[in-house]
Amino acid sequence: MSSISNPLDLYKHLEQSNCRQCLLPSCMAFAVAVIQGQKQLRDCPQLAEETITLLSGGIVHKKLSNEQGEKELDTLRQQVVEKGLRDIASEHDLPVKENRVGVRCLGKEFWIDEQGMMSSECHINNWVYGPVLKYLVSNRTEDEAGVWIPFRDITGAKEWENFFSHRCEQEMCRLADTHNALFFELLELFEAKELQGTNSADRSLLLYPLPGIPF
Repeated sequence: MSSISNPLDLYKHLEQSNCRQCLLPSCMAFAVAVIQGQKQLRDCPQLAEETITLLSGGIVHKKLSNEQGEKELDTLRQQVVEKGLRDIASEHDLPVKENRVGVRCLGKEFWIDEQGMMSSECHINNWVYGPVLKYLVSNRTEDEAGVWIPFRDITGAKEWENFFSHRCEQEMCRLADTHNALFFELLELFEAKELQGTNSADRSLLLYPLPGIPF
């Protein structure tokens, strides 16, 4: 069995029914949790024993680096405390429920309390936690302009252009080429909407990673 270090490669072997019997909201979330060492293949009751045996020797666990990320999260949590949930909710026009402010990110609801702690029915990791907190403590100064611009033209993004191209654009191209049908199915799970007549691409989809930030 060849090594499996990418959640998409593991996802292909799952039932893909999103039955939630593993206590996660989707089979994709389960695949990510297995690769990160947070779940075992046997936590999926739909996997046959022979499949578990076949896959087990090939799983390559990848854990996220914590130390620097936790320091950054601590700083952002403190900024949430200082700014206050009511002001945050008012500025970003977000719902407040039981002393928590809600943020919809790629089709999932995430809730932040007065201490900057996050809760959700969805799997939580720092790739979501950090950007959501950063969004909440940033001042909202502009509404959508209705005009698409490249990443490099975003204020402050010039120095990140090469990183963005390498880690985002090129990786998405690779995934789309390698797992074409699955790639677009995953985008639909994240509430991507088909756009017509926007450019010469075969398909154009609109995502909202954060409220008021179309991609």
